[in-house]
Amino acid sequence: ESALDLLSLCRIVFLRKSSGALDLLTEAKLERRFRPPARELSNLYAGYYVAELLNELTHDYEPLPELFDAAVDALDELARPGPVAAVVLRFELSLLRLLGHAPSFTDCAECGAAPPRAGRVAFGVLAGGVLCEKCRVGKRQVVSVTAEAIALLARFADPAATDWRNLESNGRLRGETRGLVNRYLTNLLGHRPKMHEYLGALS
Repeated sequence: ESALDLLSLCRIVFLRKSSGALDLLTEAKLERRFRPPARELSNLYAGYYVAELLNELTHDYEPLPELFDAAVDALDELARPGPVAAVVLRFELSLLRLLGHAPSFTDCAECGAAPPRAGRVAFGVLAGGVLCEKCRVGKRQVVSVTAEAIALLARFADPAATDWRNLESNGRLRGETRGLVNRYLTNLLGHRPKMHEYLGALS
């Protein structure tokens, strides 16, 4: 098997043992493989990153059909030419929302007040979202970002948004949003994801 075949979608049926014994596999069928476009390493690395996040943030035997669908949709997008950075960001924020770790981009994470719509906005990595001027006092791990970056993240995080593939952003804005999401995920995991080293080009 080549590296391109490592991510596969399989239908697996097994009998789970209640003791420490191994589960009994009764059926396994390969549905399709993740095959990114030829010579597109960013798509390949992004696919590995999707798999890493699923492995790090979910538990064995945990039924998460919506997250499964989100992962399949992301891999399908990454299997063809397109906006890799946008697909990755959309998946990251969908995963955080579906697992109950979604940061707040539209209201203060402490009091619910609306953040500024212009200038700089305080984002509390530990607090779990944007902070108003009053609530940011005394907080640790607070990052100052532009209101434009927060607005862009809010659009990507909105499950009802359908225009996320076409949202335009300059290099500075992409770098700002990527840096914030990287830091949030690193804090959540307790370590830096391995694939972050290979996703630098996304910003």
